Amino acid sequence: VGKTTELLYPSPEEWETDGALAYGELAGTGYSDREYCFVRRDRQAIWCHRTGRPLDKTSPHAGSIWVFADITQRRAQEAQLRLARTVFEHSSDALMITDSDGRIIDVNRAFTTIAGYEVEDVLGKNPSLFKSGAHPPEFYSNMWKTLLEAGRWDGEIIDRRKSGEIYPKWLSIT
Repeated sequence: VGKTTELLYPSPEEWETDGALAYGELAGTGYSDREYCFVRRDRQAIWCHRTGRPLDKTSPHAGSIWVFADITQRRAQEAQLRLARTVFEHSSDALMITDSDGRIIDVNRAFTTIAGYEVEDVLGKNPSLFKSGAHPPEFYSNMWKTLLEAGRWDGEIIDRRKSGEIYPKWLSIT
């Protein structure tokens, strides 16, 4: 209390630059709403969602109200999601994600290359689409029993590509 927000910024220059931007937004639109990386007293970065409104729209520098919400954890989680997405997209293993009802919600490039299906061909479909007919119903019953009891199943399965070609693959389901 009683101090300027300059202490939140990595440098006085950044404080001045961001201040000019924020007060320019207040003058132009009546509000400022953005994310910014500030610095805590211990010099650690802290990401904030900062929202501001002037007390008087005709004179934003006469007074304003600002709300700062710490979004550091959210930004870290978003970075982890971007990393996971990159790994998913660039894996040389065919990867498929299904929802709780067993409908395909995503596949990666390796999947489309190996199975011959385009993403649009399989979204919303059940993986039984790839059944080759080489396995008896008991095979799938045992697979699902193991999956439900152990939380995973690994094994060789014979599937069918879009071209109709039958091929063996090692499948891991978790």
